[in-house]
Amino acid sequence: MANQLSHIDANQLVMWKLLKPLDIRSMEDQGSFDATIKEIELPDPKSNQALHGTGTVQALSSTSRLSRFWENSPNEDYLHFIVQVPSVNTPESIKIDLVRGTADRLYRTLWKKPLNPILAPVVVPDPKKTYMYVPQDQLSKLGVKHLDCEEEALLFRDEYILAHKAIKEWSKKRRTEKSGGVVITGHPGLEMNAGKTCFLLYLLFHRLSKGLPTAFQFLPDSFVLFTNSGVKVYAHTFDELPDGTWALADCSAKDPLPCDSFLVACRSRDAFVVQTSSPDEKRYKTWRKEYKAYTYVMDCFPLTESVALGMIHGFNDQLIKDHCEKWGPSARIMMAHMTNPDRISRHTERVKQAAHHFVHNFGDYITDVNPTEVSHTLFTIHPKGLSSEDRQSSIGRIETSYLNRILMDKIAAKNQQEQINFYKLVSHHQWFKGSAGYILENVVLSRLCADPESKGLPCTPARSDLPQLTIPACQGHLNLSYEEQHSLEYLNRIRRPFCVIPTSKTSATVDATIFTDRHIITIQVTVASEHSVKETGFGQIANSFPKTFRQSREWCHVFVTDEAENAKSLVKNWTSDDLRIDLMDKGDPKGKQTQNDPKVKETESNPKGKQTENKPKVKDIEMFEEDETPEGHEVVGEAGNSDEVKMDED
Repeated sequence: MANQLSHIDANQLVMWKLLKPLDIRSMEDQGSFDATIKEIELPDPKSNQALHGTGTVQALSSTSRLSRFWENSPNEDYLHFIVQVPSVNTPESIKIDLVRGTADRLYRTLWKKPLNPILAPVVVPDPKKTYMYVPQDQLSKLGVKHLDCEEEALLFRDEYILAHKAIKEWSKKRRTEKSGGVVITGHPGLEMNAGKTCFLLYLLFHRLSKGLPTAFQFLPDSFVLFTNSGVKVYAHTFDELPDGTWALADCSAKDPLPCDSFLVACRSRDAFVVQTSSPDEKRYKTWRKEYKAYTYVMDCFPLTESVALGMIHGFNDQLIKDHCEKWGPSARIMMAHMTNPDRISRHTERVKQAAHHFVHNFGDYITDVNPTEVSHTLFTIHPKGLSSEDRQSSIGRIETSYLNRILMDKIAAKNQQEQINFYKLVSHHQWFKGSAGYILENVVLSRLCADPESKGLPCTPARSDLPQLTIPACQGHLNLSYEEQHSLEYLNRIRRPFCVIPTSKTSATVDATIFTDRHIITIQVTVASEHSVKETGFGQIANSFPKTFRQSREWCHVFVTDEAENAKSLVKNWTSDDLRIDLMDKGDPKGKQTQNDPKVKETESNPKGKQTENKPKVKDIEMFEEDETPEGHEVVGEAGNSDEVKMDED
């Protein structure tokens, strides 16, 4: 019998224990024996009936020692066990054979050997940085596609290094803190070199190189184990993982749990389970709680890593930067669009649908947030922070002005009170706090630019000596880059009031600029208690419209915030030491007042109208009318009409 099964691994067998042994003496010949066996019901080995033995047989671990079932030798006149041999060409058996070959190659190539021979560098030009990666030819030689990695390259991300370090620290404490593992999660759609299987391969490669015991689950009921004695494929019922093993598993909707062997070793603290999963907590919540596992939220690609990944695949670095500025940091989306530009239009529609669904069903999101429904198209998931504690919770963020404008259009379709209610609910939810600033900006701009019934925003001046100001609702708006000098030369021909929203905030320091017959009003929306400005941004804005246009208008700068405490803090923090406003003519470097300079109004604090550098003192004022909300606030400071506006940051 042993010779007949020598070509089959034990984990491929199914071993059945007869709950009532059969007397083989009553079977006269082989035919009657075969007939008796065929009458025995052999259920699905994974069913409760098989595992608990509620029928005539019970499924046992195929790697268990038979001697454990008797204190004395069993009666040889009775049949006690049935061994079921697997079908020759089932998908599972084919997969096992392929993985066995891959595991052998990995072991021969990497076990206690340096990784350098399989690595190659990629250099990002601006800013210059070198990343290491495993090229396609090496991945093909190793056969990692049989471990469900279809990537053309494996980029060694900085985020992998940080996660690896955290896992090592946690695994050392598995006995003292009684933790059985960690769930690695993050932005959905991580298949394209952002995490998931790629991160598991990264861990596998490093542990093999160090000669550390590692198990890798590749089927719901099978895994491969690498140890100092070699590599072997086991069934999920194998319960003898070596002490210190890292058990690597990927979570899916169909098979959300690590296999039984991993959980048994996890409970005994012999092994430390590392499971990758989507951010849908329902998949891993139960086992994580039962086995006291940690959570580690992996961050998205920074721009340099996106460029590195794109360069590996032969794409232009500037095209990658432009794509990320528009669509955000998702490596999966970036690679999909770069590989097939036809997908961009379909993705745009999905983003619009997600924004519509989010805005019109925000009550459902607030009570039961499911990040997988909107995050990979509209929101991007990030860890709350970079500390070990903050890595265990996530926040959602809208990454780009383009995505923000799509959301703004959907918010604008709601009436004013619905917009305010929407913001209140969203901004107080932990998961969406990271996007509160964007959403408040949307509410403010939609009120000013897209609401035909809006009365504008009444403001209270930062100094008592300055006149009242109401930001008017606009006739229309334009998306424009301030980085192009004289880009608004045609302003005199546009019907006012009119709003300009910058397409890029790389240099610009404002969220919008409103032009009226008397004012230039720059607006910054913030949910923070402190806010900075960019000197170059105001210079670019000043240079974007005609000199005569800005000389005939007063320039006011408005801050809009959502909480009274934030407004008070801005009042306290914005002093003349933090912000200096210089009014000077470009042709007069000494800053002397000329005929072309704006005149400084006579006030009680400046009775002679002298040029001053005092920063406006900020008051907290109501952003919305009293019957709308008691919590909106904004602050205003007059910058005057200038050829050049300089602002110094503390």
